[in-house]
Amino acid sequence: MASCSKRFLNLDQSKSSPAKVSRGLSGGRTMSPQRATDLSVRAVSSLVYKGGQRAEILKICNHPDYDAVKLDYDVSVRLLSKSLVLGARVQTILRQPVNEEIPTGTVANFTVEFSECVELYRDEATVTDRMICFGFAKGGKDSCQDDSSGSLVINRTLVGVVSWRGDDCAKPNKPGVYTKISHPEINSHINECLAKFE
Repeated sequence: MASCSKRFLNLDQSKSSPAKVSRGLSGGRTMSPQRATDLSVRAVSSLVYKGGQRAEILKICNHPDYDAVKLDYDVSVRLLSKSLVLGARVQTILRQPVNEEIPTGTVANFTVEFSECVELYRDEATVTDRMICFGFAKGGKDSCQDDSSGSLVINRTLVGVVSWRGDDCAKPNKPGVYTKISHPEINSHINECLAKFE
């Protein structure tokens, strides 16, 4: 059974138990080749196969328009077999509101202007309006291999999910590309999946 350590984010800011979470968010790319029953989530551990809290994934709700070539609509919601207990290292997180923009220059790494990001990747990939770019122009800090589905958090608010980046990690003028949580199509998909899991 594969384990998705460090790729869990709670979306269960809900009615049931404020001390437990049972739904998570990831990039769709990490979910597409496998069945839900072959995967699990491990929280509060830096190890893939031991420690922390573990729950099997019961259901996966990938975006129906996910494009494996462009990595567009790269978002997936997971229903867990049991709730994770909240504590100092497992906490809920707010989602960025629909259509709310992060100002260019915000430090979380560093927000890259959308048109600049499109230009930077012009010859390599398509950057769509469902994506947001973060990184430093000089490089040095960025997401990297095995970070897919990781969270981009600003002020305790989820604004992005690691999707893809250029050929190498933290290179100058190659910011990380994240699924944009505030995009209406992404946000509505998350809400639809959560409703299915009720």
